[in-house]
Formats: sequence, C-alpha cells, structure tokens
Amino acid sequence: MLADTSLLILALAPGLLTPRSQAGEGDIIFYGYAPPTSLDTRGLGGGYAYLDIVGINDSTSVGVFYLRTGAGLAEASVDRMQLWTYRLPEGTYFKVVADKMVSASLSADTFAVD
Repeated sequence: MLADTSLLILALAPGLLTPRSQAGEGDIIFYGYAPPTSLDTRGLGGGYAYLDIVGINDSTSVGVFYLRTGAGLAEASVDRMQLWTYRLPEGTYFKVVADKMVSASLSADTFAVD
C-alpha cells in the first residue's frame, strides 16, 4: 500500500522530486521512454508511440525534448482539456516541459483479446 501511495504522490507532483535542468523555474517536467514496438500502434504501424498531452489550464506551453542531445522535438500551446498528440519514434528517451500542469500519457503497441 505504501508503494501505491508513493506513486500517487509522484503522479500528482511530477516535477517535485526530479532534478531541474535548463527549464525555467517552476516548470513541470516529465521524463519518459518510447519502447521498441513491432506491433501497430493506433494505426501508426510498428516503430512509433503516441505521446498524448492534455492541458489543465488555458494557454499552457509544452515542449518535447530528446534527452540524449537536448534538442527540441516539438512544441505546442494547449488550453484546458485540449488534447495535443505527438508521434515519437521507438527507442526515444524524452522529456516533456510545461509551464503549467498537464496530463501526459504514452501509448505504444496494441493488444489483442482472444
């Protein structure tokens, strides 16, 4: 039960325990990895993952960065309850930086139910 509570706290405050980088003071930071996949991911074909970002507040700036080089991959502005989706190649280590709280979800592979 303690592990579940710890994960919940980290999910509610994603930038709280992560080290700060070049991102501005007060930015929200998520780190992730798009795993290798051989299956079709929501019609993309093999080798890709979807990174879905939903805004919690209006006028939220979001950026996706490649962790190995620090290069910017994409940026967008999202409003409250607005969905922005970015396609990541498999094997990508990335970070999401937002100036306000967002929800981030990574989808890779699909599964079949017999």
